[in-house]
Amino acid sequence: GNRGTLWQGGFPLLDLVMHYWFDFNFALEFGYYTAPHSFNLAGDVIGVTFSRIGASLKYYFDTRDLSAPITFVSPYMLVGAGSFSKTQKSANTGNTDSDSAIGLTFGFGLEFTLSPKKVYLFMQGTYDMATVKDTDTTAFQPGLSDLSGAFYTGIMGVLFTW
Repeated sequence: GNRGTLWQGGFPLLDLVMHYWFDFNFALEFGYYTAPHSFNLAGDVIGVTFSRIGASLKYYFDTRDLSAPITFVSPYMLVGAGSFSKTQKSANTGNTDSDSAIGLTFGFGLEFTLSPKKVYLFMQGTYDMATVKDTDTTAFQPGLSDLSGAFYTGIMGVLFTW
């Protein structure tokens, strides 16, 4: 969205997640992620920390009856909700502005087995919808009419199980 046009950075993303598997197809995920961003406003660098704490339900597609290269990959989709928070801090003045909102998350991912039942490599993309208080701001006109739009996240990581 427009906020993505304004914000720079977003790396490194710290994502801590705990999974609970109900069966081979359904898992509940509790997690927290945070990512640093920044933008320049009239010569002042504004540091932004964006984070989410929430839960998601994952559905893993059954690939047992497909060809060998496909069964190696475990595709899944997820739906969740959580609390999104945004903190902005001015480098020049030190002023801090914080806000939070409840939002929804939708996503899709792939898990690759590195060590069966122990270690997996995953790639996941999510689409997060949350509206914080400065979404309708017109402070960035004429370039940006507002800061509307969803948040997109791409993650690649390692999942350890026990």
